[in-house]
Amino acid sequence: MLVERRKMNPKTSNESFADYKIKWIYKILLISLIVIKERLFQMEMLRRVAAGRLAEILGEELVKTDKFFRTIGILERAKINAATYFNLY
Repeated sequence: MLVERRKMNPKTSNESFADYKIKWIYKILLISLIVIKERLFQMEMLRRVAAGRLAEILGEELVKTDKFFRTIGILERAKINAATYFNLY
């Protein structure tokens, strides 16, 4: 266990502390990009659910679900709320 800690410590290995920090920066950026990508996918799917357009990308088995969400009218209500509160439309 003590030997493994020395390998991870940049002061006792051949790499400089700056190189060690750069590796961590790259790791953090990579994780951030993955989270952003997943969040954008989630937002796109929620937008399609509200509009009743899931069957366009996921197949015909979701046509019934799309009809249900179009009947509820989430997209229309969202446009009304946006026009009322944010003066967008």
